Amino acid sequence: MQPISVTAGSLPIADANAIALAATLGAAGDLTLTSTPYTLDPPRRVTVTSAGNDSGLTFVVYGTTYGGASISESIAGTNAGTATTTLDFATVTRISSSGATAGNVEAGYAQSGGSRWVRMDSWATAQAVAQVSVSGTVTYSVQTTMNDPNDPVDPTPIANVVWLDALDPNLVSESTSKSGFFAYTPTFVRLVTSGGDGYATLTIAQFSNAPY
Repeated sequence: MQPISVTAGSLPIADANAIALAATLGAAGDLTLTSTPYTLDPPRRVTVTSAGNDSGLTFVVYGTTYGGASISESIAGTNAGTATTTLDFATVTRISSSGATAGNVEAGYAQSGGSRWVRMDSWATAQAVAQVSVSGTVTYSVQTTMNDPNDPVDPTPIANVVWLDALDPNLVSESTSKSGFFAYTPTFVRLVTSGGDGYATLTIAQFSNAPY
């Protein structure tokens, strides 16, 4: 596999009501978006902030992610707090609530997000080299998953993919350029960033071919 690079970061400061202004819902229904679809470039995490106790509610964010793939994610409401998606949204087309809200609720975005996913070569030898180069101020982690939304037999829905921090501590919760490795071959790898106005670039290489 040729070296592959993906970038995450250079995200705008979090904005709690950029996607939907504060409003109270008297029954189950949708928040009123400031634009439809609302575009996030680069893609990032969506937030839903409640002024009252909405811990018994479920909010569902609908839209698209990298490449235009349709996604939706359910997030539990909070008690006077903020709930954040784990998926990165490129557009938001709808945000629904499962019931009446206790007070005003608004939707926006966090200063966190992930890169495009890198599909590893499952037939190559296991070990792979990873390097993260940082520009500006940003915190990053490399994450991996063994789930595969494209599996022809048992695909995992994008919203159900489980991401875990890389086993190499050099690649987790860092803010400076680092190198590391994978001693195994995950199905997908991504880079996630948060905070700061900088960005990070992840380069991964598997140099060996599968043995005969």
